[in-house]
Amino acid sequence: MNAAGLYRPVPRPNPALRLVCFPFAGGGAATYRLWPRYLPPSIDVIALHPAGRAHRLREPPLRRVEAMVTAYLGDLEPLLDCPVALFGHSLGAIVACECARILQARGIEPIHVFSSSRPPLRTDKSEQIHPLPDQEFIAAMNRRYQGIPAGILKHPDLLELLLPALRADVEALETFRRKPDAQKLRCPMTVFGGSLDRAVSTADLASLRDEVAGPFRTRLFPGDHFYIEPQRENLLAEIHTALATTLDEVPERVVPA
Repeated sequence: MNAAGLYRPVPRPNPALRLVCFPFAGGGAATYRLWPRYLPPSIDVIALHPAGRAHRLREPPLRRVEAMVTAYLGDLEPLLDCPVALFGHSLGAIVACECARILQARGIEPIHVFSSSRPPLRTDKSEQIHPLPDQEFIAAMNRRYQGIPAGILKHPDLLELLLPALRADVEALETFRRKPDAQKLRCPMTVFGGSLDRAVSTADLASLRDEVAGPFRTRLFPGDHFYIEPQRENLLAEIHTALATTLDEVPERVVPA
């Protein structure tokens, strides 16, 4: 742990690149705890951990994407001494793309951006769920994102701890509007999604092509909005291949330890 908001599951000495991973709404760095097992030692996995959960539970959660971008880039600054690739899931995909734009403007262009199951940016306030009372909010989250595991729903005390951060993240998602003149990303982008995702359609995934000036591809995996856990090995094989291609290396299949 280099800072409260950073987690390095397995620090890699002298990496060829760093893969920076952004959390989904309500999530944290633990999602990426096992990722180094599926990647070579040349890739240093950095997971970002937001305020308002786990060891940062006493800190107020951030409610705007812009504030998240500022906080994450501040934490990451000491680790930008080698090439970086960015991965974000759902809300994290939006934050990752905004961080990539700022890094690009600073002359620190990411070598690849992986955008995973990024929800559409909704403009109709009638579709917003973050202001709803708790039970309605929970029901809406599960209808739209299949987002709260049944095991957590059975424990009201745990749910009470998690809801403020989840609600804040959804507020950030629902209130963010990308600037019309936002600079297109020049680096390659790979967009991942779940074939059964009720919140993000294949058209939503394809629409991200408009944000990129560089190479662009999409890839669907079996599963819903949270396919990234059951499809972890296949997802990371795709990421490894894309990064190896970018670095002009020949990828070798990594067998998890």
